[in-house]
Amino acid sequence: TNENYKLLIVGKGRLREKLDSITLDRNLENRVKIINSISNKDIWQVYRISSFFVNLSRNEIFGMAIMEAMYYECCVVAIKAPGPQYIIEHKKSGYLCENYNEVVDCMLKANTLLGKEAHNRIEKDFNWAKTSEIILNEIQN
Repeated sequence: TNENYKLLIVGKGRLREKLDSITLDRNLENRVKIINSISNKDIWQVYRISSFFVNLSRNEIFGMAIMEAMYYECCVVAIKAPGPQYIIEHKKSGYLCENYNEVVDCMLKANTLLGKEAHNRIEKDFNWAKTSEIILNEIQN
């Protein structure tokens, strides 16, 4: 274990009690912080201070939080799912992983400087002008 790392989990769900129990059992209270929610106006600060944004959902359809993290130059590591696979260019603007072990490996070997490229991808391919152009093309065809 590396004492320099801390884990911040944002959200609440059915595994909250289990996470709290594991944190206490392993004496990780000083290294793991769980916050139920953060306001939309403040979430950017979390992305800015984080080395990684990790998405473990195998069913992620769109990935707005992934795009937000990329916009704020946070290195994204995600399990392969339709949303992340559409947004992330593997090893260029983030990392796509097959399983949880690969997620850990990617984080240990990751180039966190991908955050700049991630930001550029969001600016270039996921802005409102580009999105409206795609929608208009679909409507007209």
